[in-house]
Amino acid sequence: DLTVVVDASSKDRMGAAEDCLSAPILNIDHHVSNTRYADYLLLDDRAAATGEIMYRMLEANGIPVDQELATDLYTAIVTDCGFFKYANTTPRCMRVAADLVALGVKPDEISDQLELKARNSVELLAKVLPSLSFYAGGKIATLEVPLSLYDKTVSTESFIYHPRYIAGVDVAVLFKQVEPRSTRVSMRSKKVDVSRVAVAFNGGGHPKAAGCTIGLPLEEAKKALLEALEKALEEL
Repeated sequence: DLTVVVDASSKDRMGAAEDCLSAPILNIDHHVSNTRYADYLLLDDRAAATGEIMYRMLEANGIPVDQELATDLYTAIVTDCGFFKYANTTPRCMRVAADLVALGVKPDEISDQLELKARNSVELLAKVLPSLSFYAGGKIATLEVPLSLYDKTVSTESFIYHPRYIAGVDVAVLFKQVEPRSTRVSMRSKKVDVSRVAVAFNGGGHPKAAGCTIGLPLEEAKKALLEALEKALEEL
């Protein structure tokens, strides 16, 4: 009767589900770049996370939240605001998190689980770090996962943190070639609105955290994206 899609700003984020499901779509989301593809949309682009929106929705409808559900919602919130250190952190999301902790959530246990890294992920990182490169006078830092190293079973989610926290870097970018003519891009920034850059490549996200998939080999995708980022830096 209904397909509920959460935390996805565009329909392609549904992956294979897009071809499998034909029911009307309810989209619950917080991305400013939302393409409004759904039949029904609950959008709050001021929310730090979709988990925050869902908690307030449950609260408004008088639906009780037990410890298990509170843990799920808390996890959704802290993963989307970097444990309250990203720019999207607000007093409201911290109040929601406090409510969830009062319901029995154990922040230390969640942190310990989320910070765990699989051995194959760390081994891949060791091969990827030598690709670290700087552009725009050191304001852009990039890492690359070439097709020869790509393994869809290995998580690369944390890789971008390494260039992100280098002094002088405003934009960190991870390029990951997943097919001969398909390169996934993740961006994090301090000043540049990377969501605008991502949208130009049919992607999306937040002003300080965004991504896209470019239908080009890694080197060509990198050249095109760097040109867009350098232009965005010049406009600051």
